Amino acid sequence: MDDYQEPTGIRASDAEREKFAGLVGTATGDGRLTTVEADERLAAIYAARFRHELEPLVRDLPKPVVTAPKQTLSWRRGPLAVHAAIVVAIVTLVLVRWVAFGSGFFFPVIPMLWLGASLVVHARIRRVRGSVRAQAPAAP
Repeated sequence: MDDYQEPTGIRASDAEREKFAGLVGTATGDGRLTTVEADERLAAIYAARFRHELEPLVRDLPKPVVTAPKQTLSWRRGPLAVHAAIVVAIVTLVLVRWVAFGSGFFFPVIPMLWLGASLVVHARIRRVRGSVRAQAPAAP
């Protein structure tokens, strides 16, 4: 009748094989496997057809340590960029007013200091909050 049989597992992709080969390569570089053992495991990894055949080949190796990427301060987008744009606009308006009215005392220095200080505080708050979020454990 019907000669079709249900597959016993999910087929492994090339990317999955490369991931497991990377684990074997790291273990070999760390001295956990000899080159002969690594060659045997790599041959078995690249010959594997299904996902369930890959995991036993690295079961005795330590899992890779995943570190959170370092949060960098972004001046190009987000609330900090909006704040910086507003500071630049206000400073420009104050300087234009000072030049237009020819005032002797350089009064723009006072708002420039306050606006600059607010921008520095904002940047520090964003950096601290970003590092706290990066260190927080992921929700299950």
